[in-house]
Amino acid sequence: MNSDANPFHIIFLCYSKILPVVLGETRCNSADGWAWEHMQGKTMFRLSNLFVRMFNSAVRMIRVTFGKPYCDKLEKPFKDDKTGQLYEKLGEVILTSLYEQSNTKNWVARLNKKIMAKVVCEIMDAADSDEDAKRVATEAIAYTIGR
Repeated sequence: MNSDANPFHIIFLCYSKILPVVLGETRCNSADGWAWEHMQGKTMFRLSNLFVRMFNSAVRMIRVTFGKPYCDKLEKPFKDDKTGQLYEKLGEVILTSLYEQSNTKNWVARLNKKIMAKVVCEIMDAADSDEDAKRVATEAIAYTIGR
C-alpha cells in the first residue's frame, strides 16, 4: 500500500478490485459499479479508513495500511480543475462528487500495470536465482492477466 500513484486511482482500485474479492461479493454484476455504489458520499479520508478496517477484518493473515506517500497526499491542498474549488486537504474530497463513474474505467487498468511492473522488479531483485525469479514473475503476470 505504498504506491505513490494518484490517491483517487489507488482508492478506486482498492474498492473495485480488492474489496469485492475480500468480502466475497460474487453476486455483483460489475466490480466498478459495486465500488461506485459503496463510495458514494464518502470523503477520501473516510474511504481510506473504511477500506483498511474492512480488509483487516476480513483477512486475518496480513494487515494493510496506507503508506506515507498516500497519506501525505491526502493531507495536501487540492484544487478541482473543473470548478476551481479549493479544498484544504485532498482527504476531504468526495471522489464520487468530483468524477463521473465513466471517467474511472481506465484508472484501475493503468494503475494495475504500474503496480505489477514494480512487483515483478522487486521479485527479480529479491530472488535467489534467475530461475526462481522467472517462475514467480511469470506466475504473478499470469495471475494479473487472468483477472
